[in-house]
Amino acid sequence: MDKERFYKKLNDINNEISNSFPYTHRYTLSVKEINNKTSLLSFYSNKFNRFPAAYWKNKIDSGEILVNGKVQSSDYLLKSGELTERIERIDSEPFVNKDIDIIHLDDEFVVLNKPAPLPTQASGRFIKNTLQFILSLVFLEKEIYPIHRLDANTTGILVFAFSKKTASALNKQIKNEVFIKKYVAIVEGLVTRNQELTLEISNQKMNSGSRELGCGKGAITQIAVKQLNINTTLLEIILKTGRTNQIRLHLSGIGHPILGDKGYKDPTYFLENPMTYTKDSLYLHAWKLSFLHPITNAQMSFEAPIPEKFFLD
Repeated sequence: MDKERFYKKLNDINNEISNSFPYTHRYTLSVKEINNKTSLLSFYSNKFNRFPAAYWKNKIDSGEILVNGKVQSSDYLLKSGELTERIERIDSEPFVNKDIDIIHLDDEFVVLNKPAPLPTQASGRFIKNTLQFILSLVFLEKEIYPIHRLDANTTGILVFAFSKKTASALNKQIKNEVFIKKYVAIVEGLVTRNQELTLEISNQKMNSGSRELGCGKGAITQIAVKQLNINTTLLEIILKTGRTNQIRLHLSGIGHPILGDKGYKDPTYFLENPMTYTKDSLYLHAWKLSFLHPITNAQMSFEAPIPEKFFLD
């Protein structure tokens, strides 16, 4: 498939990825050892505490939450390893930006410039309105494997492989630090020196799927000052690890949240609001990418133009 055919197919399937077709979806959630002998009601009430316990009891009693495919009572004691399912009718999904640009395409992988807001994969309220689902409709004859991920509100370069073999080869390059990702971001305040940020990031999901600093996996972010403005700083960023929300957390952790990142500037924001912002408001862009072609071993370098919004007046 060439670029022209890609854009034609993308245009042809717009109706299939619109918000206008209600459907039923099953969200699965496995029971870990820490939740062994926890009641089904407590399990869901604690996992999704934005909703009251009465909400979850009603869903359990009405058979909309299953355990290993069977209806259970709200006081059923879960066992480690069991699989729960939550059945939801999806009337519509939130708006996403589908103005996807193709940077490179060959038989092994595709490199894209992702707009915002658009999630990389299915999560939370987004199932069909995701980049991976869109690509599965465009490339019907191929498997789609995301090599790395960007937050829904982060724009820029993403790579999807067309086979497990290619995905494995590229993931190995990420592990060996051959797969180099560079970002640009505008942050609040003046950052006066280049530095390496090493704050740990928690493994546990917080409200709306957000994360927090501390008590988790190590994370390394290198930042370099590119331009000082009146009260903001343009940074070039290199990720040495790839934790969820890593750049956003590290920059907010040093007192310089990314411009437009309401959730990581105000810790209470995610208590009442979803993780994905409804507008392209986040000043974080995956700018450059380089790696070795998994078949030819040739050096590959790509760039997604910095969005116009970064050029502040």
